Amino acid sequence: MKKYIRFWMIVLVVMFIVFLPHTFRKKDHQPLVAVLLMNEVRLEKLTGLKDGLAQMGYAEGKNINFITANAHSQRDELEHLATELVAQKPDVLVAGGRVEAEVLAPQAKNLSIPLVFMGAAATWNTRESDLGAHDNITGIDNYHVDLAGKRLELLVKLVPGIQRVLVLYDPRVVPGPASLAVVQEAARKLNITLHVVAVTSLKELKTSLDMMPPEAADAVMVMSGFLLEEGMGSIGKAAVAKGWPVMGLNAADVEAGALAAYGCPFTEQGRQAARLVAKVLANRDVATIPIETPDRLELVVNLEVARQLGIEISPTVLGLASRTLDRGGNSNAVFMVE
Repeated sequence: MKKYIRFWMIVLVVMFIVFLPHTFRKKDHQPLVAVLLMNEVRLEKLTGLKDGLAQMGYAEGKNINFITANAHSQRDELEHLATELVAQKPDVLVAGGRVEAEVLAPQAKNLSIPLVFMGAAATWNTRESDLGAHDNITGIDNYHVDLAGKRLELLVKLVPGIQRVLVLYDPRVVPGPASLAVVQEAARKLNITLHVVAVTSLKELKTSLDMMPPEAADAVMVMSGFLLEEGMGSIGKAAVAKGWPVMGLNAADVEAGALAAYGCPFTEQGRQAARLVAKVLANRDVATIPIETPDRLELVVNLEVARQLGIEISPTVLGLASRTLDRGGNSNAVFMVE
């Protein structure tokens, strides 16, 4: 009898040693969120993500941790960075955009790690996308393709009399050609002539802009893509010098020198994606979390650039704007229109 009791006491002690620490580890486990970014411009999305999670009670360093990898616009670095992030065994992977998600998706699928993207093309809105089935993928559709035609319409309203529009796009990214097709259809309806220029490097972008005479276009439209995000500063500077108003995709483009932009702000894409990350951390099945459309779209107009270009925007048209940017003099204020 004593041997029997001793045997079970040993079993209980072993179970205590093995399972009790594991129980405490599970209780004290801090979720790890791994974020992959293509460039510095997309850091705004990371800010929005952290802010959104903080509003839901996730305090960085207290009950949630983040690791971030930035490719600094070097596309060849993404695969390596993605592998390093996945090796950390995060609870959820977050992609800064389409190109990051393309790299993360196969590894996320192989290891059954949920993947949330902060703004990507609409090709993920079908159960079978160009990446295959995405039972472990969800995120925010940035609507770049769908809004391309609307951006051309708004550009014509802001600057009446436009006839020739220079369109810059990157044929390597999925939203590039898709957005171009939408703009071409809108141009036919508006009786606008498009001068399409494909760019695949910052050097090529600069050369194309430098060689183009001012009379070659009345305005510029920028399509979506990480390269054009990175090059918006050069685009804005060259466009002002040649007298071209630029229509961009979001407020970051306006900050970089575009006359206007229409789309979902980067910070909002991150903040909205935070809701999806929170659902994943709450053990919600990713397959049941639908891809979301943007909560907020805004038209931002740069009045300082308008003055530099000698453009007078009518109060009626300006009333369409959600925000106007005007840093005239020493002011850094952003004035709300609505």
